[in-house]
Formats: sequence, C-alpha cells, structure tokens
Amino acid sequence: MKGIYSSPLRVYMIMALLAVLGIYSGLNLPVSLYPNSSKPTIWCQVGFGSLNTTEFLDSYGKNIEYQLKTIESEGLKVEKLKADYSQTQVYYQVEFGWGSDPRKAKSEVTNILNALSAAWPKEIRESLWVNYWSNSSGFVAISFFSDKRTMDELYDILDPVITPKISKIKDADEMTLWNPNMKEVRIILNPDVVSSLGIFPKNIENLIYQSLIGKTGGSITVGQNSYSVQTPRSIQDVLDLKNLLIPLGDKKMIHLSEVATIEYGPIEDQAQIRKTNGATSLILYGSPRAGGNVKKLAEDVTQIVEESMQELPSDIQYRSLVDPSHFIRQSIENVVHEVLIAALLAVIVLFLFVGSISNTITAAIEIPLSMIMAFIVMKMTGMNLNLISLGGFALAAGMNVDGSIVVLENIFRHMDISKPKNFDDRLKVIVSAVNEVKLPIIASTISTLVVFAPLALTKDLTNAILGDLAKAIVFSHTLSMIIALILVPTIRLQLLSRKNQPVVLPPAPLQGVMKFLENLQKSILNKLISHKKAGMSVIIFFVVAVAIVGVWVVPTLRREIIGKPDTDWMILSLSTHGNSMVKAMEEITDQEEFKLLKEMGDYISYTFVQIRSPNRSTIMARLKDKSDMKVVWEKMEAKFQNTPDLFFWIGPWNPAELPLPDPPHALLEIKGGNLDDQKALAEDLIFQMQQKDFFPRVWSEPAVSHNENIEIIPNQATWHNLSSENMLFTFDDLIDLSRVATTGKKINTMTIDGKTAEVFLKYPSQFFDSKEKLESYPIRINEKIVPFKALAEVSIVNSSLEIYREDAREVIKVYARQDTGKEHLIEKSQKDLKSFLKEYSKQDHAHLDLKSKPSIVVMDESIELTNALNQLGLSVALSLLLIFFTLLMQFGGVVHSLIIMVAIPSGILGGCLSLYLFNSTLSLNSVLGIILLNGIAVNNSIILVDFIIKLFKAGLSPKEAVLVAARKRLKPILITSLTTILGMLPVAIGLGEGGKILQPLGIAVTNGLWVSTVFTIFLVPLLECMYLSWKVKMSFDQKVVPEEKESANLGLAEVSL
Repeated sequence: MKGIYSSPLRVYMIMALLAVLGIYSGLNLPVSLYPNSSKPTIWCQVGFGSLNTTEFLDSYGKNIEYQLKTIESEGLKVEKLKADYSQTQVYYQVEFGWGSDPRKAKSEVTNILNALSAAWPKEIRESLWVNYWSNSSGFVAISFFSDKRTMDELYDILDPVITPKISKIKDADEMTLWNPNMKEVRIILNPDVVSSLGIFPKNIENLIYQSLIGKTGGSITVGQNSYSVQTPRSIQDVLDLKNLLIPLGDKKMIHLSEVATIEYGPIEDQAQIRKTNGATSLILYGSPRAGGNVKKLAEDVTQIVEESMQELPSDIQYRSLVDPSHFIRQSIENVVHEVLIAALLAVIVLFLFVGSISNTITAAIEIPLSMIMAFIVMKMTGMNLNLISLGGFALAAGMNVDGSIVVLENIFRHMDISKPKNFDDRLKVIVSAVNEVKLPIIASTISTLVVFAPLALTKDLTNAILGDLAKAIVFSHTLSMIIALILVPTIRLQLLSRKNQPVVLPPAPLQGVMKFLENLQKSILNKLISHKKAGMSVIIFFVVAVAIVGVWVVPTLRREIIGKPDTDWMILSLSTHGNSMVKAMEEITDQEEFKLLKEMGDYISYTFVQIRSPNRSTIMARLKDKSDMKVVWEKMEAKFQNTPDLFFWIGPWNPAELPLPDPPHALLEIKGGNLDDQKALAEDLIFQMQQKDFFPRVWSEPAVSHNENIEIIPNQATWHNLSSENMLFTFDDLIDLSRVATTGKKINTMTIDGKTAEVFLKYPSQFFDSKEKLESYPIRINEKIVPFKALAEVSIVNSSLEIYREDAREVIKVYARQDTGKEHLIEKSQKDLKSFLKEYSKQDHAHLDLKSKPSIVVMDESIELTNALNQLGLSVALSLLLIFFTLLMQFGGVVHSLIIMVAIPSGILGGCLSLYLFNSTLSLNSVLGIILLNGIAVNNSIILVDFIIKLFKAGLSPKEAVLVAARKRLKPILITSLTTILGMLPVAIGLGEGGKILQPLGIAVTNGLWVSTVFTIFLVPLLECMYLSWKVKMSFDQKVVPEEKESANLGLAEVSL
C-alpha cells in the first residue's frame, strides 16, 4: 500500500482511465424501460377454410397442439400452450420460459407449422401466420398529411424515399408505411346473369387463376444459342380481365365484363386498419422484434423521418402519434435526477457531520466514481440502463460513502495521535490507519452484499425484475470499497503534504445537535437500564409490534409484481366473437370510439386506433394532462361495461418491453364433465356473479354466449338424382357459391402500374341479407332453374361455441376484476365470492339440465406473483441464515449474534408498516428493499455491539460499557443511516414518469431503516446490557478478565461500518 499511496500520479491515471472507460461504457449502454430479459410468446393463426371448428380440431388441431407443446431444444421449453378455436380460425399462443431466445422460439414454431402445413388443404395453408406476441410491447406510429395531395400521391412520393431506409432498422420486427388506399381488383358478379347462364363462381375462379399464371415450356437450342419457351400470363391489366372469355358450352363464349363489374379501387376489407381521431391516414408503423429495444427503434424511425423530410416537398408534413422513446427517455431522466439528488443529499449529510469541505469532497468522490466504474462491468455483463438498474444506483448512493468515512476518520485519529512532521511520517501513519480498518471495511461490504447471494437462486419473473437492481448495487458498492481503500487515502496524503501544520478539523455544523442527541440517548438508555420495568416494557412493546404487523398488517397489503410508470396514454381494448371480416370489427370500434370522444373528449388530445383481426381492436387515447388519468380511468370503466358479445379491457398504456403479468382479481376454472355442460354451468355462473355484483367486470374464456348461424344441409335425394345424371355440379360448388356471395374469395394477385393488387371474386355487398333471399336464389342446372332451397335445407341455428384449450386440455375460465379506485374492495369481494361458490356448488342445477357433473375450482389468480414472493421469502430466510453465520464467525457467540440481528425484525417492522400507512404495495421491489435492510441494519448493530464487547473486556461494567459505546457510536450510525435514508427519499416520493416503479422499494428502505436505527440505538444496547449483566451474575464474584486492555475512549478505527 505504501508504494500505491506514494505514487499519486499512477493512482490518478488509473482512476482517470477507468472513469473515462466507465463514461464511454455508460454512453454506449442500451437504454430501456425495464431489464433486458425475455419471456417470448409466439402467436399463430390458422384459418379453417371450409372446415368447421370440430372438424379442424380433430383433423389437424390436436396434432398441432401436440407438436407445439413438445418443443424442447437447447434453451427452449414451452411452459404453456393456449389454443382458442373460434368459428372460422384458431389462435395458438405458445409461451416459452424466461430467458428463452425469442428468435429461436419463433423459428422452432414456424418450422413445425410449415412442416405440418404440407398436409393441409391449400386454403388452410395460405392462412398460416406466425409472429411474436406481447400485451405490453411498444411501437412507433407517425402520420403523414398534405393539403395539396391525395393519399395515393402522398404514398407514391413517400414510399421510395422512406421504405428502403426503414427496412434496414435492426430492432424492427414489423416496419411498414401503411396506406389505407391500398388497391384491390374486385370482380363483382351479376347474380341474375350468372344464374341464368348457369355460371358458378368456381368456373370463373379457375379460369382467372390460370390466366394470371405464366408458364414455361422448356428450352430450344438453335446452334450455340439456347432459348427458353415461355407463355406469359394472358391477363396483364384490368382491360385484359374485362375481355377474358368465359366458355358457356356449345362453343359459345362470353366476356367477363358481361357477367361482372370489374373495379380497381381501395381495399374494402383490409387485414389491418389504423386510424387517428376516427379518420384513416397514411401511417408509418413499426414494432420491435422480441428482445429488440423499442426506444432505439423509435429514435431510428424519427431520425429517418426527419432526414427524409429534407428530400420531400414542403407541403408534406408529419405528426408523431406514438413515440415510446419520448416516454422512456423522460422516465429514465427522472430516475437519473433521483440518483443525483440522492448523491447530493448524501454529500450534504456528510458535510453536516464532518464540517470540512475538503474532507467532504474527498469522501464524496466515492459516490459518482463507483457508479461510473460500475458501467464497465454492466457493459461486460450485457446489462442495460433501465429504471431498475438506476434504482440500484439510487439505493447505493448513500451506502457507497460509508467506507470513505471510516478511512478518513481513522486517518484523522492517527494523525492527531502521531502528529507526523514530514511526508514519510505521514505516509506511514496513513498506511497504518488504512491497514487497521481494511479488514473491517471489507467485512462490512461483504456483510452488506451477502444478503443478495440468495437472489442467485431465484428464477423467472423474480430474477428478470430484480436481477439488474441487485447487480447494480453489488457492482457499485464493491467498487466503492476499492476506491475507499486506494483513492481516498492517496488524495488525503496529498492534501496533508501541502500543509506542514498539525491537522485541525473545523467544527461540524451539527456538532451542537450531536451533543444534544448523545445526551438525550444517554439519558433515555440510562433510565431503561436502571428501571427494569421500563426496559421490559420496551422489549414487550417491540415483540407485540412485530407480531401485530406480521399477523394483521402484512396480509392486508395490496400485492403487485412491480409498480407501473405514470403515462398519459389510456387504452380501451375491444374483444368480440363471431366476426369473419375486419370491416365488421371496424364498425363496432367506430361506435365505441365515438362514445369515448363524446363523453371524454375534453380530456383527450387525440386517439389512435388499431384493428388487427375480425374480433379484436384497440383504441388508444392520449390525455391532455396525465394528472387526469384516474378520473378518465374511472369514467371509462363506468361507461364501457362488458356485454355477452363485447368485452372491454381498460387501463393505462406504457411501452414496456418486459412482459409484466396483469392478473385478474378472481379466477375460476370449470373442469370435468362434457364441454356443453361446462359452458352451460359457466354461463349460469357468470349470470349469478353479475347479479350478486361481487365484481363489476366478469367474463370468460372462451365466450359462452350463443350466436346464430345459417346452417346448410344438402338434400340427399336431390343430389342423388343429380349424380345419376352425371352432373359435374357438386355440393361443394354450392357452398363455394355461398361463400363468394357473402364474404368474397381471394383468387390471386396481379401487378397494375408496378403495384401488386389482390384479386377478389364476390357478389354485390349485402346481396344475401336474409335467410329467405339465400333460399330463393335461382340456380340453373341444365335447362332447369331451381331455388337454392331445392338443393339444400337452410336453417338458422345456434352457432357452436368457441373451444378454449390449455396444454391440450379443454377448459373454461371465468375471470373477474374490480374497478379502478375500488381496490380496497378486492379482498372483501374475493371472500364473498368464495362463500357464494360454496353454496352454489351444493346446488343440483336442475334448470341447466346437465348430463354430467362439471366442477368449479378457485384458482390462484396471481400465481406468478405468488411464486415470485415465495422465492423472495426463501431468499429472505437464506439471507438471515447467512448473516447469522457471518456474525457467528465474527463474534463467536450465539447470543451476541442474535442480539445484533434484532435490528432485522425492527427494519421489517418499519418497512411493512410504512407500506401500509402510505397505501403502497407488497411488490418484488419492496421485498428486495426489506432484504437489503437486513444487511444495512445489521451493520449498525455490529458497530455498537462490537464496541460494547471491547469496552466490557477492557474492564468496564456492563452498564458503563453500554452507555459509553452507545454515545461513541451514535455519530457513525446516524451518518450511515441518514445518507442511505435521504438517498432513497427521492425514490420514496416517486415523482415523475418512472417514479411509481421504485416507490415501494424507497418507502420500505427509508422508513424501515429509520425505525431500525431507533431500535438499534436503544434496544440493542439494552439487550446487551441485560445479557452481560446476566453473565456477570452467573460468574458470581469472579470478574471477567479482559483479554487485552483497551482505552474506554476507543475511536472509530476498530469498528467497521
């Protein structure tokens, strides 16, 4: 150490190099809202084609589920497989475990489905769609507009400029310039003409399909030249399509334009629809790939748009609709401000106790330097800057100065004793002072960080959320220890070398206050020791308080995974069933958006709508003032009530990359019996729950309400007669006619003016608008014209209900949720529901005419949170065990170790009670705060007990040893406690966008630590005095012989902080 301290330039150069490297690493760390951990879910969609739900499930669905569920390769394992079979298509949701590679997961699912699809009919195979799924992933949306140009003109200008650039964005999964005026070719058949001529849609479909395909005829070699033989497709444009000849028999032909109207115009039923304020517009839309950085994605898109605007005409303008980078940047900046404030408060506390500006700066340099150097390790370990890791820095800001305080105080004490006169003497004194506290500082750092060791055993959600926070604390606090032992003594030596005068410390601003507190503590402690009843009363009060909090307070705390950041976005998700066209969902969404703007337009700046399937859509509303969030939330929940056919999900939106669970407040499963009975019981149960009003929102998965369908059953006698006449017309042709006449059918694609357009075959819109019209539709067979109903029986029946399966098992789930602002009613509602279910299960349900006996099972609605808290509970127990063994090795006695650990339940007492009083939550962050409290609180007790034992061994009576030690150690205890408490105060207040995420942790640490500090300076000395007095009494008249004489005025040097 002497060589290090005597070569300051070398120390400064190394530290400066590490600081520069740390700044460089920090600037290049990815920035996101949450830690870079993934739990990928892959979403698959498959249409049924001409099959019904049951036919598809039996023919293909069960095998698909088996193949997907059994995916298990290196680093990949499917945790849950959900399958939702509607009337026309199925959605598979394949959930992989935490830490799985999203790209590998998608690749595995895609490969399996592609392999299986080889055996599917063409129509089903073409409907396959696979992509990432997330209920919280952010995206970016920018609209373009011009007062002088049409939508098509605008798109034609923007597409060649922007599309090539956005296609190169690395973090993007979907990146598109969406044009609501995308064109399609519609062949609208004339029902009367095709009916009278006996032309069926199948005939026209086959003819057009073949005409749109070019063919090759091999090659011909002439001399040394080889020529390929090709037949170009006969349809090149709309005119060719109109002139397409259709054979009628007897060598007669007719043009397609004579039996149909051919249109080239905007797509009538887009696969996706996006709107803003109810109007369609040209929108640049991008979503991140799984594991991608949505902030970087948004920044790249914004940069491309800003650069591209310089190449575009001045009349073209743009508006950023959704920019997650702005939200994430504000949230991160807010937490950075909290870290800076925490460091500043720690420095202020240090100055108030130390009194010297130079000494304060020397000690305080440890705070920023340890954090900057921690960036290097974060970069090496693949971490990113997020609200959680920055929260670790905010927590460590007050702790990181502890080692410097110990080193400086001990240096001053040795200087005061030795009074060195030259550089060599000062160097020897400083080396001696540092060596004296080196091991205690290392031991203190280890005891603080050892509580995080059990977190290595956690997994899944717990590790994903808390891993970065724990790592940030461990990295920065470990580096602060190195700085305290190397840089701080080096600086102190240089400052002292400039002065050839004895070291005289200026009076601290709080010196008078400290004397008052020391005297007050001595007076109270003296009374507690002298009056046994008073002392026992404090002990009993402590035990009772801990018991009350543990038995009555903790169970009433609201539980959540992690707090969510403030946002100015509200989201209204709509879900229905039975639709087969996106346009139908658009009509429903437009109605609900109109209601939203009519009722809450004064609060809303604008809306952004996405419709991505026939049965699901999202309305996002950006508020003018985010302080109106609660009011708007409550108004929306009151306005948009679930119905049997339409379900709403309402809540705030933020662009979180981490898939945070959002469990319902009640979850029931209907099991056993046959499926029809399960659905009948579920429908009745939902009705009863709504009548009892346990929860205002009750819904099921799948929906159990009935829709009506038109069912077509062939007339067997008629078709038998037709087959005997060798008719080529089949029942499949009849069903195909029905489909083309109702929803239309995609035939192929063609290129018009360099743009690809889909070709659709259909009848006029709403041509079949009733069952009777379908029945009476004329169909020509040879020379006869018969009505549709002569070939098939048409009837209206209840549609088959959706089938929902989890892990290849059919199940019906019933969910319930309480409204915002009424969270205090959740526990009562849950108890009332359980009481009701006990009585309901005893009923015979004769009115339901059940053929089997399905049962109702109450599930743990927060299973992920429960598992996470159980893991943390085990971590708390293991951390206590580690602390106990660490103390046992240090002090060699069980009783001393247990007395020191009294600080732990006092910290837990303060932390849990403060969560209750401030209406906060028992979350992963708050429990981690309590775990950290264990280490910090124990260090304060160690300071005290260690000194008491030394004084007792030095010959002082138990009472004298306790009173002297308590007074001498009050100052270092207050310094370490106040720097940590005030450092976490900005986090506990929870201001700004990201404040709510870490607020429970801040509340638990700040309040738990000051409660623990109070009990430490009074209860711990009291218990030590009682124990040492008992030892003296048990020794009868034999006095404890000290192992070594120590002055009663022992300084800070022998004590570890």
